Amino acid sequence: MSTPVKFSIYIVIAVVICAVVLSVTVKTQVTPEKVRKTLLPILEKTLDRKVDFGEISIGLFTGIVVSDLSVKQKNAKDIFFTVESVELHYRFLSLLLGDIIFDRVYFDRPVISCIRLAENQYNFSDLLPTNSPGSDIKTSLIKSKISGVLSSTFNLLIKEIIINDGTLQFIDKLKNPTSPFRYTLNNLNIKARQIAFDKSFPVDFSAIVNGANIDISGRYDLSQRVGDLTIHLAPLDVLPFAPYYRDSFPGKIGSGNLALKLEVDLQPHLISSKGMIVFDDVDLVFRNQPDAALKNTSFTVDYAVNYDVAKQYLDVSTLLLNFNGINLGAEGNATHSTTDPFLVFTLYLKKIDLREVMQSIPADLTRKYQKYSFAGLVDGQIDLRGNLSSGTQLLKSGNLHLSDIRASTENFRAGVSGDIVYENNLLQTQNLKLQYGDQQAMLQFKGATLPEGIFQGDFILTADALDIEKLLISQKNGEKEFDVNDPPVQRQRTLSEDIGPFNVPVNINGDVAINRLLYNNLQFDKMTARMSLKDNYLVINNLDGQLAEGQLKGSAVINLAVQGLAYQGGMTVNQSKAMPLITGLFPSFEKNISGVVQIQNTFSGRGTKFENFLRHLNLNGKFSLINGEVSGASLQDELADFLGSPDLKTLSFESLTGQYDFKNGTAHFNSRLDSSTAKVNPVGTMKSDGQVDLSLDISVAPEILEKIKVNSHLKNTILDANGWGNLPLLVQGSLTHPQFSYDSVALQNRLAKKVSQKLVEEVAPAHQEDKESVKKMLDNTLNKLFGK
Repeated sequence: MSTPVKFSIYIVIAVVICAVVLSVTVKTQVTPEKVRKTLLPILEKTLDRKVDFGEISIGLFTGIVVSDLSVKQKNAKDIFFTVESVELHYRFLSLLLGDIIFDRVYFDRPVISCIRLAENQYNFSDLLPTNSPGSDIKTSLIKSKISGVLSSTFNLLIKEIIINDGTLQFIDKLKNPTSPFRYTLNNLNIKARQIAFDKSFPVDFSAIVNGANIDISGRYDLSQRVGDLTIHLAPLDVLPFAPYYRDSFPGKIGSGNLALKLEVDLQPHLISSKGMIVFDDVDLVFRNQPDAALKNTSFTVDYAVNYDVAKQYLDVSTLLLNFNGINLGAEGNATHSTTDPFLVFTLYLKKIDLREVMQSIPADLTRKYQKYSFAGLVDGQIDLRGNLSSGTQLLKSGNLHLSDIRASTENFRAGVSGDIVYENNLLQTQNLKLQYGDQQAMLQFKGATLPEGIFQGDFILTADALDIEKLLISQKNGEKEFDVNDPPVQRQRTLSEDIGPFNVPVNINGDVAINRLLYNNLQFDKMTARMSLKDNYLVINNLDGQLAEGQLKGSAVINLAVQGLAYQGGMTVNQSKAMPLITGLFPSFEKNISGVVQIQNTFSGRGTKFENFLRHLNLNGKFSLINGEVSGASLQDELADFLGSPDLKTLSFESLTGQYDFKNGTAHFNSRLDSSTAKVNPVGTMKSDGQVDLSLDISVAPEILEKIKVNSHLKNTILDANGWGNLPLLVQGSLTHPQFSYDSVALQNRLAKKVSQKLVEEVAPAHQEDKESVKKMLDNTLNKLFGK
């Protein structure tokens, strides 16, 4: 027989002998009776609960297997937990040396009943180490007693515990003792290694909660309740857990899935954590606003925080919130050792899209703002410092960058872009651009809030071109410009329907400079003004600009604190061209008028609605127009037709002057036109609806008089010493449809005076009979003049 074969046979024989020896040792040293007799008292004394188990089997290499282990509740017949089988693995090498050291315990398919009692204690609270006085002594006594029992039999040094495919039933009687809440964790797996009662050891935990996987791994110290853990939770339906959060939410959750990916470091007085929380598919109805609801909403939070339990101090190094794609960030700290927490925080706005914000917020909360169609991006940061109860005083500084912020209202869409900076109670704008349509203005502003709560500041507003007409209220809402041809207003609005009053606690002063200001067809050039708003009075001083190639100056005071506002002021226009000025004020004016105009005017009134404006407007002023021409006016054309003189349809004049007083919707005026062919003196009234009541004294040159349709007797009567004809007329009706007639009273008085003078010169009526003869002659003459 060869040497290798012999060697192999010797090895086999040695192994067989060792196996026999080990088998004998196991059979003699570790018997089922010895295990039962040893373990049962230890477990019952340690757990202070009734313990039972079934068959015990012992394997040479597998260790001890205990089947059907069960532990009763303390002082009760109900089961605390059961295990199908428990495997106790010993060290093989120690067994060769005669020592049996169990270093691994394996629990297969345990079922654990965890109960939170009404007094906020658990059915296993007595098994946990505590920090109360005497707890260390109690733990030491237990360990000493266990060690004493084991030393007489065999060594028990458990280095690893494994729980496989367990079930944890949680019953909570604290919330509702009569009908407790019940929850179940399935597929429970726990693996703990290097276990010790006085220091941390690694542990892995996994389970399925309501169909969602949860995994926890890390290290934990049972005695100190400290450790570091990593927690993963797959999307979990939160509705079954409503009893634990419903009081903390501002409303009722209809649906929602919670997912976690966290790292937690637990120290005796410090909790540190970082990770991500995802809460999506959220349907939430707000408690105080049942009509407002979040639907299919998503929240994501990335954070890193430290919390000092003793000092009640929270430090947030990272906080990133994503709400339906809207990004917000924050960092800072908070102390809540008192009832009024103290905050030091910085909020970050990450390209906030206002359109997305309006779409993400519940429609019932934004319905009244939807019509503005907000859009644009906001970036920046806001610094807060102070007690939570401080309200707006928490704001210490901020910097906002506005990118094409837009909003629509009525007939235009406005926008703003630029930077707004707030620091040390000082608010400033930098390169702030105000836009509407294709126009824009630049605003530079600086202001601060005074101790008495009034905001004080200064501004400069500049623009290349602005069109006021685009800022006016559209006619579809019943607001329109004044037009003398408009029909009478059927329903008069009252001041109670007008805007205001406004209480604006500010004291603001500023300068306005606009290169070109447009209103309809009226253009103001190089407009400047000094403006102030204080005690609810808006004051406009030093208004200056060019108007129709002339000069405009004015001032005004507007009281914002009354219904419909109240205003007064004055305005002068010098050396302006008449036609651009008039057509700018009245775009429907289709007449032709030229000349250089001067206007001096004072005004006062109340109301911004059209009817209120006319009813309360008071105007007083005078005007002059020189070296001009007028034609195309209905009043002028009707006059020419009435007199039968087409030459009067176009009048060139040296001057047109007048005074006017507008009050209670009626204008009283006295004017005079002087030209080489006619002199006209209208005196009377014109109402805001266009109705006129005038006495019109017109004198025409001889060449015009020859062409007009006037009775020959009347023509001779109206002649003056220079051969001009003077006709007193009456005008009624409206500006668009005037009605002319002779002023018979004025004619009779004039004719009587003229005839009387003539007769006095020819006849000396010494007797009564002569006087009666003169009267009869005068009556006959008047009848001939008027065709009687």
